[in-house]
Amino acid sequence: MSEERRKQLILDINNDGIVDALSDGLLYMRYLFGLTGDDLTEDLVTKDSARTTADEIEAYLNDPKVQELLDFDNDGTLDALTDGMMVLRYTFGLTGDSVTKEVISQTAKEMGMESEEVFARVQNIFDSKLQLNDAGAVYKEDGEIPSIE
Repeated sequence: MSEERRKQLILDINNDGIVDALSDGLLYMRYLFGLTGDDLTEDLVTKDSARTTADEIEAYLNDPKVQELLDFDNDGTLDALTDGMMVLRYTFGLTGDSVTKEVISQTAKEMGMESEEVFARVQNIFDSKLQLNDAGAVYKEDGEIPSIE
């Protein structure tokens, strides 16, 4: 496994080493709204991005392990108006109920997911610096396999 791949952050969608609302957050939102090709990536990849094409970004976001992590309300569905909004809110610096208010899906609510649980999941995924190795296994920087529930 390459050192570059080992250090990749799950939410660093363009893989430039930084998780940012105005690049990674918008890439995720565009993806969730079904944009592809240049419509997906326009103005959101930089000279420092390792993923520079729509095909690379779509392949990354289509990875089932990545999708499992980016389903923040854990309802089995990736949705721009729930999961995408939580990414944007969190990457813009909001915390707690401000991240989850009115964006948890009805399915997640019916499954018993509360705002605090969903925020804890968002925070765990962002702050634990979860990474993928070449085999798609999720782990932390220290090599520990994390719990994402």
